Amino acid sequence: MGEVNLSTGLVTIDKSKVKHKEWVIFITGKGDEKSEAAFIEKVSGIKPQDQDDMLHEDFRLLMRAIVTAMTEPLADPNLQSPSTKD
Repeated sequence: MGEVNLSTGLVTIDKSKVKHKEWVIFITGKGDEKSEAAFIEKVSGIKPQDQDDMLHEDFRLLMRAIVTAMTEPLADPNLQSPSTKD
């Protein structure tokens, strides 16, 4: 999960129900405008009409938050897992 503070308030990015294929289509730009808007709504809760009415800077912040949330590491790679501790 991630969060982004837009001019309209705090938006939570929920990636928990995203299918890999949906992400690939979104990030590669192979989807159409309708599927991209649906993906953004799925992860942010912002409806397509509201996306169209967003300030451009807010939309940029939202896109960055989505990409960051979707690509962040699952865990800190610098921490040892319990099974590798001596």
